[in-house]
Amino acid sequence: MQPLQHDDPRSIGTFRLQARIGAGGMATVYLGLSKGGRRAAVKVMHAEHASDPQARERLRREADAAAKAGDGYGAPFIEAAPEDETPWIATEFLPSVSVRDAVRRFGTMPAAQARSIAAGLAHALRSVHEAGIVHLDVKPGNVLLTDDGVRLVDFGTARELGDDGRTAAPAPAGTRGFMSPEQAEGARLGPAGDVYAFGATLAFACTGEPSTEDSSWPDDFADEGLRELAARCMAPDPSDRPTVPELIEQLAEADEPWTSDELEAAIAASAELPPAEPKASRRRVLLGFGAAAVLGGGAAALVPLGSEAERSNGRALPLERSAVAAAQERPSRLLTFQFTGDGPLISLTYTVNGEPTTLEDVELPWEETVEIPPLPEESTYHLEFEYPPGEIDMLISIDGFQVGTGEFLTIGTSSTSEVEGSG
Repeated sequence: MQPLQHDDPRSIGTFRLQARIGAGGMATVYLGLSKGGRRAAVKVMHAEHASDPQARERLRREADAAAKAGDGYGAPFIEAAPEDETPWIATEFLPSVSVRDAVRRFGTMPAAQARSIAAGLAHALRSVHEAGIVHLDVKPGNVLLTDDGVRLVDFGTARELGDDGRTAAPAPAGTRGFMSPEQAEGARLGPAGDVYAFGATLAFACTGEPSTEDSSWPDDFADEGLRELAARCMAPDPSDRPTVPELIEQLAEADEPWTSDELEAAIAASAELPPAEPKASRRRVLLGFGAAAVLGGGAAALVPLGSEAERSNGRALPLERSAVAAAQERPSRLLTFQFTGDGPLISLTYTVNGEPTTLEDVELPWEETVEIPPLPEESTYHLEFEYPPGEIDMLISIDGFQVGTGEFLTIGTSSTSEVEGSG
């Protein structure tokens, strides 16, 4: 979690807001506390979308779907106000680590762990489908690992199933790399679309990358049985994919614990409130690092780099004076920009100390390193980029020390964001 920023609201509805959980292109999610002391994840729509009737309708559908999906395998629904001047929705706060973050922080999952998580996700999908809903955005970032099992969250693209067991999507919506072919084409959809995304999520857990081609998966995929299962789930023809009950039956023997000591520690840390004045700021002052700021339509969470344990608790230690002195004696420093996620970027301009470079159709992952003067001379940077529907992750580092990260999400249309900082 991140501290509240100066322009964040301090309350919404009946909730007092305590911290930022995360942010995307449509909304910011806060940790809220009800008057009765109940902790909630409160998603608050960005002001620029509040005047869009379609955005309000999407939030209304999300609230309806979250309420119908039940509490067993999702985040229990609390309250929503899609008609308020600032629309919002509140669900129970779940201390957790997503499958996406678990893989990024701790590496790809061994077979027993991946199989156990897949079994939990299959049960979650059965619960959703039995409620007459198709999720349509199953992906690693929406699969949470909690103290009491796997939870599937974020019903922003969910649709009710009709009498024929399918639903019509008005336009392609979802996340590239985890959308079924029929969803990407805007065709009628059913539970088989979620099964495809289940397979892509399983592939990500085992390889670190989603893929539509079995042949592109690495040879050390967790085990052959899981490779075969993921490939069957991602069959181009929906009729060739297993059903959710078949997935549950196939994974019935998955009784190994999915957790680990490091995951349990990370889940516990996710419930901790950040300090009012993060200790990490001491380190940025010592190094002369300026925190990056989002200026455009996206949103980012920017954090410093400490040890893995320190990052999981939102803390970083100040460097020793000798480390600062050594940095000042180097002939130059290395400023590195990295982008991963759904791509390519439509355009990207990065400006370092007033020198711009513009690129078009930037394939991801992308990385560029630029030399900047040594300390104590300060350097400035500015990024402006346009990205397609989907999710983009950004990382900025100086001499290997992370000075900022960002997550940018847009659905249905491209967006442009800007980030700037100094160091």
